[in-house]
Amino acid sequence: MLVISDTSSLILLDKIKEIDLLSRCFDRVLTTPVVVREYGFPLPDWITVQAPTDLLKQEQINALMDAGEASVLTLAAELGNGYVLIDDNRARRYAEAVGQKYLGTFGLILRAKRSGVIHSVRPLLEKVRETDFRASEDLYQLVINEAGE
Repeated sequence: MLVISDTSSLILLDKIKEIDLLSRCFDRVLTTPVVVREYGFPLPDWITVQAPTDLLKQEQINALMDAGEASVLTLAAELGNGYVLIDDNRARRYAEAVGQKYLGTFGLILRAKRSGVIHSVRPLLEKVRETDFRASEDLYQLVINEAGE
């Protein structure tokens, strides 16, 4: 299974020292050159960087959201399979409207638990709480409940 990651997810996973969840949960991990620039740090060698080819579509989407999110969603549309890993609400609504499968970073953590990659979501969620990532208490509780913890 393929995932194409946006910048915010890479940043959050890096902050909590769990970026390898991507390679442990997905067969292929991609991102775009725009995301690489936004991220600003070297990526693990198992992340493939691929640019979308439909620059007009990318510009149209970019009018609605951040450049990194637009590039990820454009690439996902071109590849036609897999997930986008994206936390921004506008980008998620767009993905839903066009039928693109997506996960947020919390969804990735839940996927890791369900697939046996991690034993518990709680330690990772506690690390997230120590960052500047904004999420409601209801969302934390939802993930814990969905994980059966």
